[in-house]
Amino acid sequence: MKLWLLEILACPLDKAFPLELTILGWQNPKKTHPHLTHLLEGYKTGQVLFSDMESPIKFTTDDSEKGAIIHDELIIKPTPFREYLTQIIEKIGELEVVHDVSLPTGEELLSLIRTTIKSHLSDALSRLSNPTTGGLESGIFEEIRPDLELLNLYKYYLEIEDAVIVCPECHRWYPVFEAIPQLLPDGIRKPEEDAAFVDKWGSKFSFPASS
Repeated sequence: MKLWLLEILACPLDKAFPLELTILGWQNPKKTHPHLTHLLEGYKTGQVLFSDMESPIKFTTDDSEKGAIIHDELIIKPTPFREYLTQIIEKIGELEVVHDVSLPTGEELLSLIRTTIKSHLSDALSRLSNPTTGGLESGIFEEIRPDLELLNLYKYYLEIEDAVIVCPECHRWYPVFEAIPQLLPDGIRKPEEDAAFVDKWGSKFSFPASS
């Protein structure tokens, strides 16, 4: 499961949205793919991507009224720079329902995104909204490129292996295992599989008693 999927999942019982997600474990990354520690260390040096990795962000400038256009794996449609940043900041807000108990670096990375990166993007948006910044879009983009690349890799490239999804309304929980969300109605769920999942992860997560 990739984090962006949380943007479209709803409780099968009451259709509540958004659902809460607690990450228990990530898939072991391939040698050519980033992982949590790499993202944190790479961000500090301004080099989030591997040296042979193509950036997922496409940025272009032209002479039209729209000015700079940008899109990536999270905002697929080519979008004016200011509008793009507004949408990306909203996507950071969506991470408020996410927790990560897989590794200490999990919550550290979430905190970095919610505070430092959000602040950088909000400042860039404010500067782009100032009429005096005309023609400076490329420079502003380069300043926040590491922020945007980290967000793309975190929400689109990394794969969650095990997690718990909880409905904030009915408080039912749904497991994620082998990277697949198991959002099944009560009549289809297998009690023995639920019991095995609770036994495996009970030390890291307090499962709702009402489930």
